[in-house]
Amino acid sequence: MDGKNKFLIYLKRDFIQDVIYDITGSIFYSVSIYTFASNAGFAPGGVSGAALILHHYLNIPIGTLTILINIPMILISFRYLGLSFLLKSVKSMILFSVVVDYIFPHFPQYDGNQILAAIFCGAFGGIGLSFFYRRGSSSGGTDFLTLTLKRLKPHWSIGSIMLFLDSVVIFSGAFVFGQIDAVLYGVLCTAVGSTILDKMMESLNAGQAMVIISQKEKQIEEKIRKVLKVQGIRRNESAHILFLGCNKAAVSKVCYLVYESDPDATTWVWNYSAAYGKGLSTGKLEDFTNPYNERAH
Repeated sequence: MDGKNKFLIYLKRDFIQDVIYDITGSIFYSVSIYTFASNAGFAPGGVSGAALILHHYLNIPIGTLTILINIPMILISFRYLGLSFLLKSVKSMILFSVVVDYIFPHFPQYDGNQILAAIFCGAFGGIGLSFFYRRGSSSGGTDFLTLTLKRLKPHWSIGSIMLFLDSVVIFSGAFVFGQIDAVLYGVLCTAVGSTILDKMMESLNAGQAMVIISQKEKQIEEKIRKVLKVQGIRRNESAHILFLGCNKAAVSKVCYLVYESDPDATTWVWNYSAAYGKGLSTGKLEDFTNPYNERAH
């Protein structure tokens, strides 16, 4: 399939959904930056925090500064993240810049307690970033560096990398805003944001694993497949065991179907944060980092 056909398929199948996620993420992220951070006397970290610092001195719109700062970040990350991701991220950055520069100035800014501002800034920022990341995009800036390091060091969590990279901007806030408390608020904001982001990203692939032991495992599987959409369902006839994955909402329905088929069956349920393999929603080759790639060591 040539590049033109791939692009047309993307426009038809994914573009509108990408834009919806971008707009939603931009709104949440704009609430974080414009509503809670821009008037609170601290920098939340990342390129948005750097843009706030420059905005404090230059009075240039935050979104415009974000795009300008992102240019060198794009050049650094291109080798590792690829053209597709960067193009998606540019689209996300432009939408965020439009929302934060032209829409949110018509809404009031929070001018209350700085601790509350830091907490809500982090919470809304983490939610906003998760919408970008879920569609294979980002808001740019240190997100590029974060995902580049994540590609090189896949065992590092996204939230931890963000917390590390944001430190420089956060500590700069003490000099810019003239108070050491600016650092503490920035740390609080970033800690909340990274925690929320990790939880939101983990929930993307999370689910419930179930093991069912029954003499009627075949009938149970047939009934479950007719009624519910489950993932990676497997049956071991010799041991009379059925394995499957589903979302939390489906657990009670599965248990009902099991009991309806065999009241003597035994069912175990536990949480999983991700699952890979045939019949599952994750596990494509591009989801993994090659551990034998020398650049990853």
